[in-house]
Amino acid sequence: MVDVLPRDITTLPHVLGSDLIEYLATASLATASAGTWGRAGLWDPFKEAAHVIDAGLWYRTSFEATPDRSVTRWLPPDGSGLATVAVYSQGPETAVLIRHESPQRSNRRWWPRAPR
Repeated sequence: MVDVLPRDITTLPHVLGSDLIEYLATASLATASAGTWGRAGLWDPFKEAAHVIDAGLWYRTSFEATPDRSVTRWLPPDGSGLATVAVYSQGPETAVLIRHESPQRSNRRWWPRAPR
């Protein structure tokens, strides 16, 4: 058993897009070595996420963790129109979320309440 304190985990507040692309490419290779390499038609979320990152921009980093799961988000500069990338990990399972924002319309829909 290891005691992990908040000061033991450091996440840089900003990361350069090229470094983020390198991280995602490495994660993609790790996924490939786990048995998905060379399987035709298999979608690789890490590669897809790397394609939406601008190598020359700085991304804000958000990190949350508990002993059994973690969420890391990389947020593009405000107003850039670029996607936010997040990696969710719980045990051996990992999921990648690519969220595109549209300045013309919100991704959230608010429905009016039904009349009483």
